[in-house]
Amino acid sequence: MAALNYFNTPYAEAFATNLGQLGVFNPNIQEIAKALSTGTVVDPALMTGGGALRTESLDSMLRDMLYAERHVQLFNILKTRQVESTVNQYTVVNDYGAPWGAVSAEGQNPVANDSDLERKLAYVKFFRTLRSVTHEATMVSNIENIEAVEEARGTKFLLGQIERALFYGDSSVVPENIDGLLASVVDAGYSDNIIDLAGVALDDEDYLHDIGDRIGNYGGIPTHIFMDPHSKSDLNKAMTSAERFVVNNTADHGRAKVGIDIGSVDTSWGEIALVNDLFLAPHQGWFTETTPLYQAPTVSRGGDSTNAVPDAPTAVTAAAAGTGGTVPTGSYRYRVSAINCNGESASTLCDAVAVTLGEVVTLTITSTDSDTTGFRIYRSEKDSTAAGAECRFLYHCAVTAGGTTTFEDDGTWIPGCTSAFALDLSPDAPSAEWIELMGMSKLALALLQPAYRWLQMIYGGLQTSYPHRIVLVKNILPSRVALEWNPI
Repeated sequence: MAALNYFNTPYAEAFATNLGQLGVFNPNIQEIAKALSTGTVVDPALMTGGGALRTESLDSMLRDMLYAERHVQLFNILKTRQVESTVNQYTVVNDYGAPWGAVSAEGQNPVANDSDLERKLAYVKFFRTLRSVTHEATMVSNIENIEAVEEARGTKFLLGQIERALFYGDSSVVPENIDGLLASVVDAGYSDNIIDLAGVALDDEDYLHDIGDRIGNYGGIPTHIFMDPHSKSDLNKAMTSAERFVVNNTADHGRAKVGIDIGSVDTSWGEIALVNDLFLAPHQGWFTETTPLYQAPTVSRGGDSTNAVPDAPTAVTAAAAGTGGTVPTGSYRYRVSAINCNGESASTLCDAVAVTLGEVVTLTITSTDSDTTGFRIYRSEKDSTAAGAECRFLYHCAVTAGGTTTFEDDGTWIPGCTSAFALDLSPDAPSAEWIELMGMSKLALALLQPAYRWLQMIYGGLQTSYPHRIVLVKNILPSRVALEWNPI
């Protein structure tokens, strides 16, 4: 008896019908049933002529990976809006008119009032990854399809890159990248929307109510606060001891379940979800290397034979002077690396600099490499001046034409700390949304050697229509990190 082919249309339609009769309406499963009934050819071996050049949609894989990959949070939650251009224009309403002039005497016209409108642009950027498997690898017996496994890895890579960029992307430093939430808040200049914890833990419920107030006072509805896992744990521990909770003492072979995970907080503006996001941790979701992302590298990171990372800065000097700084009195080391869209150079160490509280440290960075688009600045702990002292990420800056770039460390940022972001993501008027020109797609490349190569791509960007409804909590030093790192 011949084996049944469940990819034939009758079986697929019956499968979809049975799902409905069984009450299974999960959109992912329905999508699978729909795909089974279309009869569309997706096997590369069956694509001939022009079909071999067609891009293959991996959007269903994207959704599956998002739902399975719990660490990619913001990208999954953001509202997605399809656009048809690489530049999207939108208008921000800053004011409906002056606070006066709505009343007038009988028979008189009121004062003329106009809305304060501002035209802004959001740019689509191109996230891609080049993947390949050798012909030999496809011939040997594998537990799983080796090409499918590499596609899944490529999808995870892109999702991680996008998630990190949604928080920390800065096109002034890497022009090919998007402007993330950090750059959007800092560039908008809304000082009321920045809460500086100055190197302490996010472990007090009052901070959450303060965040809600700041968004609500600008007409928004605070819905989500994204934070690193350590800060989420700090809040869990602090609020568990400060609040009363009913503990689930259901017996499980004599064991009781203890501990509380605070999923949301009720404020005067409504309920705010507390979202644990791995990409807000100090390593920003990149923790597979010996040197994590928050540590100054001693060797270059990224790049390949045709896409080079920039050369390390040739010299870095530091001098402390002036007034207005908040860097604590002590001696410090700095390291600076050069970056572009391909990767990061090894870092260059400068001599130790002595700082008196109130002074500002000016770094002078010398680099003549034309491939450099920006720099990453790292600073040591206070009074940790040995040449091999650990330096952790402080901030970044754009390169200045002419070979010499200056960066001022006035204490605005504290090395080794994390950030949290609060947003109004209500569906009718979200403070930020993902604009998408092309969803996850795959493009097979020509065979130039015995290996199958392809590109996986997502084209999109972040549009912050209401930047005054985004709150940045900066310089958070989680209690777990403080056990091994004391920057101030």
